[in-house]
Amino acid sequence: MSETYTDEDLVYSATARCECGAGLAYPKDAKPDHYWDCADILTERAIPKGKEGSKTHTDKLPFMFWKIKSETQPSAYGASTRPKKGT
Repeated sequence: MSETYTDEDLVYSATARCECGAGLAYPKDAKPDHYWDCADILTERAIPKGKEGSKTHTDKLPFMFWKIKSETQPSAYGASTRPKKGT
């Protein structure tokens, strides 16, 4: 991966999660042809495949094919898969 993000750089989904349990997210500066991805992959918290403790992750979900509610949508009513501070 060419760029590592922090949680502050990402928009998280309101409720949708990766198979590993982390929230799905995308960079705030993403273009319309971008995708939802595992936040642990985007922030490099995920343990690489083949290493002890690694988990299965959901494939990238392109915006044009997947409608996932983000934490910024008013209809999310404050819901977010963003990690709590200190975790």
